[in-house]
Amino acid sequence: MKKVVQLILVVLSVEVNSQTINIANIFKEADSGSAKAQLQLGIYYQYDLRVPDYENAFQWYKKSALQNNKIAQYQLGVLYDNGFGVPKDNFLALAWYSVAKHNNGNEGELFKMIQLVEKYSLYASPVTKSWFTSVGVIKTRSNDTPPKFVELNVIIGYEIDNQEKLIEMQKRIYQIRDLIRNYISMKSVESLSPANEAFLKIELAYYLNDQVFGSQVVDEILFQQLDILKD
Repeated sequence: MKKVVQLILVVLSVEVNSQTINIANIFKEADSGSAKAQLQLGIYYQYDLRVPDYENAFQWYKKSALQNNKIAQYQLGVLYDNGFGVPKDNFLALAWYSVAKHNNGNEGELFKMIQLVEKYSLYASPVTKSWFTSVGVIKTRSNDTPPKFVELNVIIGYEIDNQEKLIEMQKRIYQIRDLIRNYISMKSVESLSPANEAFLKIELAYYLNDQVFGSQVVDEILFQQLDILKD
């Protein structure tokens, strides 16, 4: 996919360059909500200026990405991946790469993915966290026919040294384990692949906060183990 995206970017960049005289029209179309024009402006700010303006590129890519533009979604991943215009964030980079990869025209499912990534963007805490490591190994089955056995071990990142959140997780350890078991049992082996790991973590964090705690407790999910067992 990377080579395809790069080729499209070259074509679009040439298109932007060929319309230098009409850049005001592109701004007008972008302001009116054109996802294509918004993408063109993102490319313009990232690639066509003598000194790249990554912050503006990010803003226009973001507008286009939220309108289901696959190339803009991928470019958001690139910016997060490299720390261009935004703080470097490998987790959000993988998440936007995942959104772009899964952009198959199913707008309902894609909108759900984008919402979850956006929620993570809002509540993501600094790198320094405390980690809740008491979930332990969970065994379940995938949603395949026939199902595959899955073993996983999740650790939960939360606001550093927040004793209230720690106590809340300790009190709800059985609900945490039950939700994780049910969540994994609804997934196919393909959806549990490493390529989808970033989105899995974001989605699982969202469901734990929404269905177990009813508030923001989980900041990040890490998989210490996620194994598909042979029959």
